[in-house]
Amino acid sequence: MLTNIVLPSLPYLIPFLLFVYLGTTYWRLGHVPGPKLAAFSDLWRVRIVWRGRAEMTYLELHKQYGDVVRVGPNCVSVCRPNVIQSIYGIGNGFIKASRDPDFNIV
Repeated sequence: MLTNIVLPSLPYLIPFLLFVYLGTTYWRLGHVPGPKLAAFSDLWRVRIVWRGRAEMTYLELHKQYGDVVRVGPNCVSVCRPNVIQSIYGIGNGFIKASRDPDFNIV
């Protein structure tokens, strides 16, 4: 019974899921410059970290794209020291990663 419903709807379901994925990742930060591959997957970041010296890659990206660079589907690198308080300050509306060192309380 379920296969009679799911299988015929697959041609419509796959483009819909792709549209939802692109809407939640690529288009939301589409205005932020950066490598095109980084806009679609975090595998790009995994690769540069795995190769080592990711910090040098980030510096090169900032030289090429400017102060704000998209380095993942939902990740932006900022190299303006004067905005650190705006981003990491309390009650500013920015969501920080739970693995952020500032949240590790010993």
